[in-house]
Amino acid sequence: MAAAALALLLLALLQGHAVAFEFLSIGDWGDPAAKELNPWMGKESPEFVIAIGDNFYSKGVKSTSDPQFEQKFEQTFTAPSLNVSWYVASGNHDYYGGEAGINAEIAYSKKSSRWTFPDYYYDEEITTKDGTKILVVATDTWRINGGDTFVKHDPVSGRMALHSRAHVDAARDSGRIDQTTYDTLLEHFEEEDPNDPIPWCDPAPHGADPDKPTPCTKPHDQVQLDWLEKVLTTSTADWKVVMGHFPIYSCTEHEHGESPKLIQYLDPILHRAHADMYFNGHDHILQHTKRGDVHYFGSGAGAMKHTGINTKYEGLLGVHDGNYGFMIHSGNKTAFKTTFVIDDGSKPYTYTITKPGKNANATARAAATAAAAAAAPAAAGLEGHDRGGIGAVDRSDHGNDNSQPPADVKAWISEQQGRKTAAAAVTGGASASAPAAKGLRSKNTRQL
Repeated sequence: MAAAALALLLLALLQGHAVAFEFLSIGDWGDPAAKELNPWMGKESPEFVIAIGDNFYSKGVKSTSDPQFEQKFEQTFTAPSLNVSWYVASGNHDYYGGEAGINAEIAYSKKSSRWTFPDYYYDEEITTKDGTKILVVATDTWRINGGDTFVKHDPVSGRMALHSRAHVDAARDSGRIDQTTYDTLLEHFEEEDPNDPIPWCDPAPHGADPDKPTPCTKPHDQVQLDWLEKVLTTSTADWKVVMGHFPIYSCTEHEHGESPKLIQYLDPILHRAHADMYFNGHDHILQHTKRGDVHYFGSGAGAMKHTGINTKYEGLLGVHDGNYGFMIHSGNKTAFKTTFVIDDGSKPYTYTITKPGKNANATARAAATAAAAAAAPAAAGLEGHDRGGIGAVDRSDHGNDNSQPPADVKAWISEQQGRKTAAAAVTGGASASAPAAKGLRSKNTRQL
């Protein structure tokens, strides 16, 4: 009872600061399958959207007149409420279109009133309707990472080349990449000249040369990293939001997973400069992880889906796989709520971050902290996480104080599976008939 009473007190405190702003996040959305999410996204009233890369599967675009802009963006996200600013970052599939493709996506900012992609990386401080200041920082993780497992990229010289033609052939033959991606890679990139190699390092290689680790002694894009730290350090925004396509941390299995170079070079900046959160795509699930004071939201299921997660992954707080999805983010200067939304419109996970306002009453801060501590045991079972709204069952993190809310993620996933099974039994199994995402083998998709 004490826990419930304190949780209600917390709710009252939060309601005292009306939840006012709202924005959406979606990554890996550049395929017609994203149309399945348009109706659910259209039910929201975001002030803006962050689009976290892989904007055009599987080969990027050729020019600002490429029909994919119309097909996969303008005519996919047609709900009137989505006619707001979209802050765009690039992904690896965007870079598969070559430098010209990325430059075309940047130039499209001048053709579309809602497409905002002014440079490879950029920042924007947004003052929302309630006066909350949100700093949105779009990074280019392809440049920080020096490309990916198929393509090397040196941001200094601009050179790009395949690590190995044999590696690309093997990926196509094994089904890891589809024929379109394979053809695109061969169209835009030549194999690296062994007599003139592109600078490259990989502290945990898993690509062309998995048995040849090359420790990283310096970043591929120090200029961008220096810029990022300065932007974050000098900002006085209420919330500092950083996004990049590649994940820093990720719980997926048999997909991409965490990025060692981003862990080595990008993540320390987020902590030193007090970023509140990092958004990524690339791995085709919805996930939420916390390390230290930073929250990591993986919203990479916009038009691709994956099944396979490590439920014991360090810092994992919430995850959903096997469906297309996006995230809703709402709040005010002291509360930031995130909700997962999947392609049937359900909301399997909600999490609220709260922190004292700059002029917060000390008693209110103490009450909120006490409520969080008392409510934590009740939250461990995660009953009700398929409902939206702030309540006793929400996992809350108060004051960014390094606390890790108690969570049995495996039990929660089992509960989700039970609910899905029961729902399928009622509907005759109809929910299990969703088609596999384009480019993904059917054995990698399932309904939770």
